Amino acid sequence: MPFKTLLLIINFLLLLTFNAFAHNKPLNKNQIVSYFKENGEKEFTIIPVSTLGATECSYFIAEYADGKKKFIKTGEKVDLEVKNLNLLQPFNLTSIPLMYKESSHNILISEYLNYPHAGNDAVNKLYNDFNLNEFIEFQEKVFLALKELYDIQVNNKSSKTRMFKDRAEERIKDLIKDNTIHKLGLSLKEIVETDIIYNHHNYIPSIEKMTKNVISILNDLPEVNNKRVIHGDFHPPNITMDINYNIKLIDLSDIKYNEDPSWDLGKWLNFIKRFHWVVKLRSDKYSSNENYNHLKENIRVNFKDNKFFVSDSYVKPNVIKYINDKAIEKFAEITKEDKYLIEIRSAAAEYIVNLSTLKRHLHHYPETFEIVLYCVIDSYLNFIEKWNEYKKQTNRKYFNR
Repeated sequence: MPFKTLLLIINFLLLLTFNAFAHNKPLNKNQIVSYFKENGEKEFTIIPVSTLGATECSYFIAEYADGKKKFIKTGEKVDLEVKNLNLLQPFNLTSIPLMYKESSHNILISEYLNYPHAGNDAVNKLYNDFNLNEFIEFQEKVFLALKELYDIQVNNKSSKTRMFKDRAEERIKDLIKDNTIHKLGLSLKEIVETDIIYNHHNYIPSIEKMTKNVISILNDLPEVNNKRVIHGDFHPPNITMDINYNIKLIDLSDIKYNEDPSWDLGKWLNFIKRFHWVVKLRSDKYSSNENYNHLKENIRVNFKDNKFFVSDSYVKPNVIKYINDKAIEKFAEITKEDKYLIEIRSAAAEYIVNLSTLKRHLHHYPETFEIVLYCVIDSYLNFIEKWNEYKKQTNRKYFNR
């Protein structure tokens, strides 16, 4: 092959690599303005907006002279979201925002939703006002919106779902390889390999051992009867409302087309039970929140004698168990799956979700370390509790773990 031809090929491949990388980078306001002008848009103003999300994205609102608005999102996984919205459009789902034709692989332009923080607001109101009935009603509406995805027909005869096991295995392998020094002078590898003394005398295995235990139990569990189109990132920050208070599901980059819906339930419950505190910690405006400060004061993490000593005197509100039970009951009804199987599999998802976020938060939000570690421990203990309940309910004999 001539040298010039080889050089052209190399340059072309480098260009493809650069473009693929660049398309995942958030765009700034000037780039958005240029994009709109290139597409013939007139008399508009681009307004940057912020969110509490952990992904590397930029968000804007396009406001037109006639009062109309559009929502704009660029950055991490936007290409996947645009692709998924294109695939979902033929189903005319009322719970999915309208995507405008001006969208491209790296710019999502969708309908403006008047209540973008409806999900977060509902959780905050629950913890501030403890209006239980109002939250349960909201939760059921959200589940019914999600049911639109679940009603899409998929092939249920394919091989076993591996999302839970694969994600847990991938995350723990990734953590063990990370030797970057983080909080307490430890690397992520050391953090996940360190055993834990919980509340002064209760031994808990290391995160690495916890994960192996969860995977082992998952291998013993039966599959759900019907795999579904799942949201994949179904939690309150991704719940919005339009001007008529209709529920809209956003952030659709993690949709899976033949998977276990228990993942969605686990992601939802994990946020309500514990992870909403992590999200709040990422925002300075919550630094004076009384409930948040109470939580932080009651969760202590120390490292000595090659062990983590975790002290947790935080008492969850009694309403949380009720919300959990009502959620599982409604979800079993919607999915037509066994209630106890849904409960144990969603508990596994709660743990894996916290495991999955450990690296991102230690790298970008080190101040969240104590609460993220608490989330991992609490979700693991919850999983073991649900596992023991599941064994009793199904009258099956298993080896002690």
